[in-house]
Formats: sequence, C-alpha cells, structure tokens
Amino acid sequence: MLIGQRLADRYELLEEALRTAGGRVFRARDVVHSEVVAIKPLDASATAGGGIHRLGTEVRRVQQAAHPGLLRYDAVLVQERLVVREWLHGFSLLELLRWRKQLTAAETLRLLATLPATLDFMTDAGLALSPQPLAKILIGLDTKAAPKEIATQPLATWPPFVLKVNPLRLRASLSSMDGQTTLTSVAELQTATTDPAIDAPRCLAGLLYELLGGHVRPARETRYSPVAALREDGNAVLRRALIETPYPNCRALWADLERAEPIDAPAPAHVPKLVRSSYIARIPEPLLRFANPSTALKLASQDPTSPSVHLVARGSFAIGRSVMQADCLTRFFPETPTHNELTCQLSRVHATAEATDRGIILRDGNGALASVNGSRLDGEPLDAVHGRVVQRRALLTLGEVYHLEIVPLLGPQPRSLEIPNIAAWTGPAEARSTLAGATVFLPSAGQPLLRHAIWLFSEIGFGLDFARHLVWDTRGNGESRAMFHYYRGCFWIRNNSLPEGVLEVAGSPVARGEIAPLAADQALRVGTLHFTVEAA
Repeated sequence: MLIGQRLADRYELLEEALRTAGGRVFRARDVVHSEVVAIKPLDASATAGGGIHRLGTEVRRVQQAAHPGLLRYDAVLVQERLVVREWLHGFSLLELLRWRKQLTAAETLRLLATLPATLDFMTDAGLALSPQPLAKILIGLDTKAAPKEIATQPLATWPPFVLKVNPLRLRASLSSMDGQTTLTSVAELQTATTDPAIDAPRCLAGLLYELLGGHVRPARETRYSPVAALREDGNAVLRRALIETPYPNCRALWADLERAEPIDAPAPAHVPKLVRSSYIARIPEPLLRFANPSTALKLASQDPTSPSVHLVARGSFAIGRSVMQADCLTRFFPETPTHNELTCQLSRVHATAEATDRGIILRDGNGALASVNGSRLDGEPLDAVHGRVVQRRALLTLGEVYHLEIVPLLGPQPRSLEIPNIAAWTGPAEARSTLAGATVFLPSAGQPLLRHAIWLFSEIGFGLDFARHLVWDTRGNGESRAMFHYYRGCFWIRNNSLPEGVLEVAGSPVARGEIAPLAADQALRVGTLHFTVEAA
C-alpha cells in the first residue's frame, strides 16, 4: 500500500500511523464524507475459510451496537481486504501508561469517568472488552493537539477529550512475505463473552489495578496485593471485584470506588461529537415556483449503467423482485439462466415494512400472503403476521438466496429545517411523519445494486466517491456533504458542503447552504450523474 493511493474509489491513503502487534493502520481521507478514517489491511488468510464472512458478521454486530463510547466501524471491503473505521487522534491507555508509568487514583477516576457506562452497554449488546484492554481504550483529542506532549502533563491541564473503546479484536499475522510487514488476520475474532455480567466488572477492576501500579495479574490469581495509590477502602473494592463476590455491573463497582476514593476536583471535560439539531438553507430564487407534494419520487438515471434513486415516504415499504410492486428491488443481475432461476425463488413482494410509533416493523410476505420461500432476519425466521421490530442494522435474507442489509438511521425527532425564504415558496403547509431520519437498504454478499431504495422519513445524507457514484451516509451524525429531505409533504435536495457547480436542479445551481424542492420533469445533476425527476 502506497501513500497517496486511492482505494475502493473512495479512500486516499495519507500516512501509515501505526505498526504494532495489532497490525498496520493507515490514516486515510474518505472523499465521500470529507473526513479522516482509519484503514486496516487484512492478511490474505482473511478471505479464506470463511474468515472474511466471520469478520463481516462481527463488524455488523459492532455496527448494531452504536454508542458514543464505542469506536465506529464503517465497512469491511472484501475485494481490497480492508477494514474501515473511525479515526481517533490521540493515544491508548497502553501508550499513556508507557509514558506516565503510573496514574494516581484521582487521575484514573477522572480519566475513566465514562468507561463504566460504556462497558455496561457492551455487556447488554453481547460485546466484551479484550483481555488486553489497555490497548483497546482510546483517548481522542483535537487534531491540532500533540498527543505525547499532553499525555505527559497532569490530567488537570488536559484539553477536552473523548474516551472510546475499540470493541473489535483482531489478531496480527507477523509472518508476512517480506518478513517485516505486519498485517491483520481474523483467525481469533472475539467480541462475545460467555458470562459478560461477571467478566465486565472484573475486567474493569483488573484494568484499574494495572493502571494504579499493581502487577499484571494472571487470569485465575486468588491473592490480592494492595496498591499504594489506593486507600484501604479502595483496595477493598478492587479485592472484592477481582477475587470475592462479583459486582452486577461496572457502574456499581465504580460507585463503590468513588465512595472509597472521594475526589474534590471536577473531572476534565469529556466532549462527545455534537450532532447538529437544525439546518439553515435558502431556496434559490428560480426554484421557488416548484412544489410536488407526494410520498414517492423517482430520480431516473440518464445513464443505463448508473442506478436510479427511489425515495419513498409512505408508511409502508415493499421489498421484492417486482419492478412495479417493490420499492426495494431484489433481483439477480446480469440476467442469465442461472440468475433468473435464483430471482424466481423470490416473491414479487417478498417482505414488507411498516413505520409505527414503536419503530420499523418488518414482516414476511406482501401483507396478505407469506412469501414463497420465507425470510430470515439475522438468521431467525421472519413471521408474516406479527413481524419484528427493527431498531438497528440487520441482515435480511430472502428465500435463502438474496441478502439485504437494512440500516435504520432513526432519530427521536426530525432535525429542525429552517428556510428563511419559505414564505415565498408555493408548496403546502407542514406535514409530519411517524418517524424521523431514514432507512437505507443495501444489497449484501456481492449482489449488484439495481436501484437505490431509500425509505425517507425526514432526512438522509449522501456524498460522491472518486468515481462520482452516489454513496449514502450510514454514520447517522447529520454532517453529510449533501442531503435529501422530506419536508412539508415534498422531497428536497440540500447542498451542505459540495463544491460549487456540483449540484444543479432544473438548470439552476444549488450552492452551499441552499436547498431545492424536487418536482416531476426536473433535470437533476449531481456531479457527473444526470437524473430526470419522475413521479413514482
């Protein structure tokens, strides 16, 4: 891998950041979302013996357990043998300990104040901290900060930071062809624990013991040597967690430790990444006359090799092989006798989804009849009557042959959309949706994307890769370069940070900070992609 190299038409390598026992990590630019990400190469063995599929399953589990205290994983690129995850500028607890040798009790309690809640969340999600947690707990700083310089200073002088856990454990393969390159294997993936309710508090206690200067404890150590950094009551808490009756969760352990080791000074600021609660955008003057109230809209691609876009804002959503009846099209392509035979194993409408106050309810069949060959959601059979509530990323399998990833990007309420010149627009008054956000449907297992299908409740972000393909923003943080909105019963497109001249509606440029209503018969250009807006 070479610095400056472009990967998957999306990522540009900036520098090699790490080469450790955990493998190589590169800092890269994601052109779609204009952000820096981490790229981790996989050893060739990862694609053999089902390793890459195991990794895909584990990454999906981590993605399902989205939490501000967990490192975000974006994708597994099978063909390129890469894992893409959030980039965090800073250092791990292991590096901090190497630079500082030991922390005081007060510093440790301040530094790790958010960790117990994150570990308890991981327990509930079926994830477990690595047996070597010091390298998996990361401290993120502003990109202008010098990590080592800050780490060696007293904690009270640190700038605001975030504390995150890397929930995925990959094993490094050190025996590469050149004898030097460290790649990453997936042979020892572990994110689950046999008894997380007991292991998580004990793991936290062991981590605290080591940070405070205690010796590295064997897994089944039955003796406890007090650490000088803690008072007698503090040592009693760790002794109980490590040897005696286990704590029910990490927060209970932490509460006991805080009572045993009271701290007068406030903790330093833990600053989570803020999610924007509102958008402000103006309608270009020539586009004020367009209004097309509807619950479905098609952006028909003028290039037959480029997928069209179907935006659906109805209360129900159909998935199947019928071009006319299904919103999300599940067909095997190109059309060959073998692919046609597989497509025929799917129903015209194989599964349906309904938007309710409880969230998205997914059912097998078309609402009246079950599908021909059944459906599975994350491996479990999907019922045609009662269905299942989908609140997080899941894998839908149709007829045991077609795999579709469902990515709900739902929020408690729509972000406020402020349009200063909305009074001059000719469209209808406010119309509210049952849910907020959107749901993205992505073919899995290498199946081609025949058309983009977006269930749009309020907004969905997107960007363009190096090949100028449309890529949906599944991060869910609202900071996309451009967005589709469903607002006041109409569909809109907004330019947040795309370069000038990239977005054009009905011959009018849509600059940064502008939003355009979409209506039938308009010409829409996004970069080099040309669409015709059609009623659906």
